[in-house]
Amino acid sequence: MGEAIGDYAAFNETTIDYSAVTSTPCELLVINIDEFKKILGEEYTAIYKEYSRKLPDDYELRRRFLDDYFWKKIKRRVLKKTISESITNEELKKK
Repeated sequence: MGEAIGDYAAFNETTIDYSAVTSTPCELLVINIDEFKKILGEEYTAIYKEYSRKLPDDYELRRRFLDDYFWKKIKRRVLKKTISESITNEELKKK
């Protein structure tokens, strides 16, 4: 399973004004919108179109990606420090 890119623009017959950035290697499958609608069928096409949302612009996507990256980095540091201090405190209690 994966993510869809450009679905909002395709369903609304507009252009894409953003880039896709991945944090891991990936493979892309390009499907023509008419073929995609045929695969989905009428019911799921209507549902998909109703719930698809326009993504933020390129700048905002990059900002969110970097915010997420740095937040994960900070959480790893805090967790590492907490575990380290916890082990040290346990060792002190044993003495």
